[in-house]
Amino acid sequence: MQIRAGKANLHTRYRLAKQAAARAIRENKRLGLSEAEPPTDQEIAAEVSALDFSHWKSVPVA
Repeated sequence: MQIRAGKANLHTRYRLAKQAAARAIRENKRLGLSEAEPPTDQEIAAEVSALDFSHWKSVPVA
């Protein structure tokens, strides 16, 4: 039962990390753009899928 809860927790953290990365990429591009078009969701998804989350470390947040 603990293994299942651990896997669910891992999947949740992975999903949240992907969402945070997508938000950061979107915001970074928004700040860097002046007159260009903002990136599409497909472009953001392609950049997020290229990230290697296996080297990321979780940081406790208060």
